[in-house]
Amino acid sequence: QGAVQRNGPLSSEDLACIVALLASAQAFVRQVLAAAGLMDQPAPSRQSAPNQLLETVPGYQSMALAADLLGSDFSRFLERRQQLVKALERDEAVRLMQLSWHDDALSP
Repeated sequence: QGAVQRNGPLSSEDLACIVALLASAQAFVRQVLAAAGLMDQPAPSRQSAPNQLLETVPGYQSMALAADLLGSDFSRFLERRQQLVKALERDEAVRLMQLSWHDDALSP
């Protein structure tokens, strides 16, 4: 029957769950790629690991950025503006902001 689409704002509990799921997905991607021999080391502290993920996993940059920014305030979005422009389409960035800010007055 397809995915459920919500037009209203997410609750803070929903946002926390989504952020936790995205963080878990990021951790699992590292582990899976390391187990498959597609990444040198699974250690998140390794400098080249994020670059390897960006090169190996399509859409990883968008997912990581969404995980980082979901639930953040406007100043955090401004800090990450360059990454937003690079990783997301305009409508994706606007939707991420709508989900994060719980503001019914924000229109697409």
